Parts: sequence; C-alpha cells; structure tokens
Amino acid sequence: MKLQKIPESQIIEKIKFENHWWKDQKIDEHYANMPRRIYFSIFMQIVDSVNDERALVLLGQRGIGKTAMLSHTIQALIDKGVSSNRIVLISFAIPVFKGLSLKELVGLCLKAIKTKSANELYFIFEEIQYLDNWEEQLEQIARDYPKSLFIGSSSIGIKSANNRKAQSERFHSFLLPVLSFYEFIEIRNQQDPINFDDDYSAEQIGIFNQYLMDYINYGNYSSVVIASKINHEQVRLEGSRYLHQILLRDLPNLYGINKLYKLNSFTSLLAYNSGVETSVEELSYLSGYTKQTVIKYLNYLEHIFLIKRIYRFTDRYKDERDDLYFRVYISNPSLRTALFTPLNAEDIQTEYMVETAILAQWQHIEKDMFYYCKHDHVILDLIKVDKHKNPVWVTDVRWKHPHGLAPNELDIVGYFCEKYGLISSMITTKQTRDIIPSSNVIHSYEPASLYCYTIGKQIVEDKLIDNQ
Repeated sequence: MKLQKIPESQIIEKIKFENHWWKDQKIDEHYANMPRRIYFSIFMQIVDSVNDERALVLLGQRGIGKTAMLSHTIQALIDKGVSSNRIVLISFAIPVFKGLSLKELVGLCLKAIKTKSANELYFIFEEIQYLDNWEEQLEQIARDYPKSLFIGSSSIGIKSANNRKAQSERFHSFLLPVLSFYEFIEIRNQQDPINFDDDYSAEQIGIFNQYLMDYINYGNYSSVVIASKINHEQVRLEGSRYLHQILLRDLPNLYGINKLYKLNSFTSLLAYNSGVETSVEELSYLSGYTKQTVIKYLNYLEHIFLIKRIYRFTDRYKDERDDLYFRVYISNPSLRTALFTPLNAEDIQTEYMVETAILAQWQHIEKDMFYYCKHDHVILDLIKVDKHKNPVWVTDVRWKHPHGLAPNELDIVGYFCEKYGLISSMITTKQTRDIIPSSNVIHSYEPASLYCYTIGKQIVEDKLIDNQ
C-alpha cells in the first residue's frame, strides 16, 4: 500500500463522529451534568438575536468553561426544537481539521449532513485561534452565508480588542470571565446548603471567609466546585489538569514563543507575586530575561486573559498612563494553588490573593477602568475612574488586620478622597463591618468575603437586566 493523502471521505466521517448528537439528540453526559453558568442565559439571548451577517465569538482563557458553554448551547438549541443535524461543531484542536479553511469545512459539513443549503444551520468553530487569519475568515463566511449562524470560540483576544467600534462592526463578542465568587457560592450552596441571613453575624462572616479561601484555592476547578465532597487529591489532580491546559499547550507558538519553560517560569513568578507593584526593569532582573522578552510575555499573557495589569494613577497627564510601575494580577485566583500549594487565612500572601479575587469580580465588567495609587508608601488598591480619568470611588483591600487601617493610613485614604471630591471610601477587612466618619469622608468597613460576593451578585444582576 502506497502512502496516501487523507481522503475527503475520512474527514466527513470524522465530522459525523464528533457531532454525535445528530443521532442521540444529546450532548456528552460530562457536560450535561455541569451546572450552566449564570451568564449562559445572556449568551443564549445573543445567539437567538444575531441576524445581521455577523458572527459571534466566545472569548475567554483556557480551562474557564467555554467548551461547556458551547455544549450547553447545543443542548438548548435541540431542546427548543432545532433539528440536531442542523448544529455542527468543528474543533480546531483536532489535527485533521487543521489546515482547512472555513469555506472548505462548511462544504464538508454540508456533505456530512447531506444537504446543499446552509440556511438555518448553526456552525460552531471551537479553538478557532488555530486557524490562520481566523478573524477575516469568520467575518467573510458570515457574509457568504447570511442565513446561517457562525459561532467561534477563542482562547486569544480579538486583534481589534482595543478598537471596540471596529470590533463591534465585525463580530458580536462575548467574554466569558472566571467563575465569580457569587456563582461559586450558588453552586456550592446546592451541594452543601448555606444558611443566609440579613445581619451577617460573626459566625456567618466566618463561614463566608472560609468559602472565600476555598474560592481562591480551587474556585475555578469545575469538577471540584460541583463535587459533593472535596478532598486534597481531587484539588491536586484538577489543578494539574488546569495547568496542562493553560501552560503546556501550544498557544505560545502562535505568538512566536518557543521556549515554553521560560514562559512557564515567568508565569509562576507573576502568580506568586499577584498584586505586588513592579516594573519591567524589576521583572527583567528577577527573571533573568531581557526587557523585550518580559514585555512580550506580559502582552501575551494578557492577550490570553491570564493576567491583568493595573497601572499607577497619576493626575499629571490626563491622556497618558504612568506605565513605569504597575501591578500584575492573575485573572484566575486558583492558578496560584495549581502552581504552588493551597493558602489558609493566616498566610502572608493571602491578603494579596484576596485582592486578586476582588479584582477578578470587577473583571466581569469588560472595561479598563481601574488604577492604584501610592502615597507615602501606602497603596490605595483599586481606584475606579471615569472616561476623563477622574476618580469616582476608591477601595482599599485589607485582610491581615481585623480592623483594617491604622489611623495614619486612614488619613491618607481620606486625603485622596477629599482631593478628588469623593465623599466615601470602601475598606475591606477580615471581619469588621462599620462606618467611620473622618473629616469630610465616610469610610465604610466591609468584610472582604461579603464585598467579593456582593460585587459578583450585583454585576450579574445588572447584566441580566440589561439583556432583558
């Protein structure tokens, strides 16, 4: 037998094999048993409303649940009456599909379904970032087949992400964020009911604090979160699986990064120091890599949604950031546990990870609107600004000390608020709930776990209202 080129018939058979719901009308049991994200209903509203020759792109870091979201989408479409063989999924993580254009794959899918018309078909292209010029191809295929819906998923951001107007003209984009603390509580409450009350007693705050530590340590490991019982081995295995997905796969090759061990070492350095102020020069010194390599790694890790940089606030130049110093946060708090070991409430690093968890909640709003400020060696952790870069509120994250800030630190927060016309500040603590007036500023003290929970809940509720 001579060496043969892979025949078209084999690719068609592979398409049929991967789309098993054409026969059994249901998705894999593994995904069917997973709880649907709170964001699923919002995503489905977009799926149902796309009718303007634009494709829909589901974005998010690897291991965050995009595949589960797409599987739930398939089942929801079948449940509402869409014929199962009108829904086609192609994953570019499967080697046999790599090297084929979207136009070629659509033609092969039509042959697999045994139809000549693509009208009212749903095409889902998973891991589309592996396709050359995928944005242009997806945009063109949506125009060529205006009566079909094309959904792509990518673990890398859209190139035009910084030009939101241009992006919105090309695609409907939906960013799936990490699991929020609110969602985590909702899921865990189904497995191990929590009794809530409006007073939030010291005992209940203690329970919330423990759940916050659980969220930080394994809150985005899907199989662990939904388990009725959780043990150390389960967390370790899921953490290893998560690391394999985000660090050991071949996404870096798409960015011309071929020394994976260097990237992984750099990522570990960032995860261990999540929330600590740094600079390119310092990162270059600590890692031993050139400044150009550090910048390349930072840009890559941010583009795959793995980190978030927050820059130092300055009012000297309204139109420019002070880019010399910044703080790097991992977007998924559980990454630190996967790389190292679980934290407990008394660890030195816990305060930084609590801050990382709080910022992770705010990242459910897809806008760059946060800075930090450093004054007399006191850092004000989160400063929200408006479009003119004027501060609108400030939050300082504390955890180690039960009563938050020392008097001199409180004076600095008050000074910042008065300077920019803010009448209040938020200060998180481990357990204290209080309101402390100081000069012309009111300081609200709130346990970090409750604050984290409330943010996630409010953001989700606002999004659900906006999409009604």
